[in-house]
Amino acid sequence: MNLHLLPDDFVSRMRALLGAEAGEFFAALEHGSPSRSLHVNVRKIDAAGFAALFESAYPQLRLESIPWSRGGFYIRGEAVDDFKPSRCALHHAGLYYMQEAAAQAAVEALDVMPGQRVLDLCAAPGGKTSQIADRLGGEGILVTNDIIPSRANILLSNIERMGVCNAVVTCMPPEPLCGRFDGYFDRVLVDSPCSGESMFRREPEAIGEWSTDAVELCAARSLKILDSAAQALRPGGVMVYSTCTWAPEEDEGVVSGFLRVHPEFELLPLELPGSAPGLTENCARFYPHKCDGEGQFIAKLMKTETVDGGQGRYAYKFAPYRDVPMRELAAQFNIDAAYLAGYVPQRVGDAVLLLPQEMPDTQGVRVLRAGVRFAELSQRYSKPCHAASHALDIAAYRNVIDLPLMSDELTSYLHGEQLTAPEGVRDGWCAVSAAGHVLGFGKCAGGAVKNHYPAGLRV
Repeated sequence: MNLHLLPDDFVSRMRALLGAEAGEFFAALEHGSPSRSLHVNVRKIDAAGFAALFESAYPQLRLESIPWSRGGFYIRGEAVDDFKPSRCALHHAGLYYMQEAAAQAAVEALDVMPGQRVLDLCAAPGGKTSQIADRLGGEGILVTNDIIPSRANILLSNIERMGVCNAVVTCMPPEPLCGRFDGYFDRVLVDSPCSGESMFRREPEAIGEWSTDAVELCAARSLKILDSAAQALRPGGVMVYSTCTWAPEEDEGVVSGFLRVHPEFELLPLELPGSAPGLTENCARFYPHKCDGEGQFIAKLMKTETVDGGQGRYAYKFAPYRDVPMRELAAQFNIDAAYLAGYVPQRVGDAVLLLPQEMPDTQGVRVLRAGVRFAELSQRYSKPCHAASHALDIAAYRNVIDLPLMSDELTSYLHGEQLTAPEGVRDGWCAVSAAGHVLGFGKCAGGAVKNHYPAGLRV
C-alpha cells in the first residue's frame, strides 16, 4: 500500500494513538500482505480431518492454526494467491468459510454454548453466523439478520451452503426486530457497520470512502444499533460489540456511551491471544503489526438486571402439516426418514420446510427463510431442494455417488454436466458427494445421471 494515499487525518490520529508503535503499524500497512484464512465447518468435519483432506487436495498449500480461533486456519504456501475457493469442491460442500483471521475473534469472545438462543444482528455475508452455528452444534436457535435485502440474500445463500438447520434468516432494521424479541436471547452479536479502517490494506478502495464525517456517522449509528440490541438480550445474557475499525469514536467511545445510558450492563474482562489491550479497560484490539491479521475491536458486555424479560412468550405455533407426505417424499428422494425426525415439516405454498424444534414465533418479523427448504411440490412432479443436500448427513442418503477429489468426474458435476452412473447406483434421486461430503443432487435413469446442481452455483 502507498502510504501517501492515506488521509492525513487518519495518519495523524493513528500516530497519536499508537505513539512509539506507529512506525511498526504503518510499516505493516505499507509492506505487509494480507493473509488468507478460513474457518472449518466443524458440524460437518473436525478441524484436523479437514486439514488433512485440504492438504491432500492441494499439496502445494498448507494450513496453520489461528491462535485465537477454534477451527480457524491460515492458508500458507507460495501458491496461496492462486487458490480459488469458488473452484474448490470442499468449499462447494460447505466444509469451510473464507474469513479474515482477526474477524474470527468476535465469536470466540461471545462464548456460545449448544442449545442457546443467539442473535447475529448485522450478519451479512455470514462468516460470523456460520461460526455461531458451529458453536450451537445444531441445537438451540440462531436468528441471523441484515437490514439490506441484497446482503440478506447473500447471507441466506451462505447459510444454505454451510448446512445450517436451526437458523431463521431475517431482513429488518434492528429496532423493530429487537423489540419483537424483548429479553429472548442468551447471546447477541453486534458486528456493527463501521468506517472499515482495517480494510485499507485488503481493499484499497475503502480509503477513498473514509472521512472524519463518516467516522462520526458510523459511531452514532453503532450506538443506536447497540441500544436496540440491549432490549433483545435476557438478564444474565452476553452481548459482544465488534467493529473492523480503529477509530476510538466507533469503538471505546460507543461502548462508554452505551454504558452511560445502560447501567444494567457491565463490561467483562476480555483476553484473546494476538490482541492488544483496548484504550479503556477490558476491551481488545487487533493490529496488523501485532498479529497475523487485519484489524478488529471487541468488547464483551453482560446484562446484569435480575428481572425476567419474559423470554417464554415466543414458542412457535406450528401449522398443521397433515398434507405433507414426509415418508413418501423421503422414499421418493431415497432419504432415510429417520434423519428427518428432529424437524417439524411445514408446507408454505409449493415448498416444504423443515423447521427446528426450537423455532420462535416470528409473527410480524420479515423472514427470508426459516429452517431448511426441503422439497418443491407440484401436482405432476416433486423434487428435493438443494439446501436439503447440505443440511443432512451423507448417512441419510440411500443412493450416493461419491466422487474422488480433483477428479474429472467431480469437475464435470460442478460444471453442471451429465454423469455416468457407477455400478450399484440405482435409478432415481441420488446424492452426489466428494470424498464423503455431499455437494448436491442428481437423478439416475438408464445409467446416466442428470445433473441437478443449481445453475447459479456451477463453476
